[in-house]
Amino acid sequence: MTLFAPLPGVRQVFVLDVDPVPTSCGMAVPLMEFVQGREGLNTWASGEGEDRLREYRGRKNAVCIDGFPTGLPGTVDT
Repeated sequence: MTLFAPLPGVRQVFVLDVDPVPTSCGMAVPLMEFVQGREGLNTWASGEGEDRLREYRGRKNAVCIDGFPTGLPGTVDT
């Protein structure tokens, strides 16, 4: 986390080790470009405060979409 600027809505960082991945030639992959960043999460989280964010994460982020515990700080008793 120390490698990134602090953001009020941040919940987790993923660290991945990726083995070589076979790729196609890309002939049918569409070209895309970055248009703009999205600030909705930061705007919302900035107005919530730490206590409300902790309560929200405990209520909404304790398990992932598959029902497994996320292990996010504030979501499980350690």
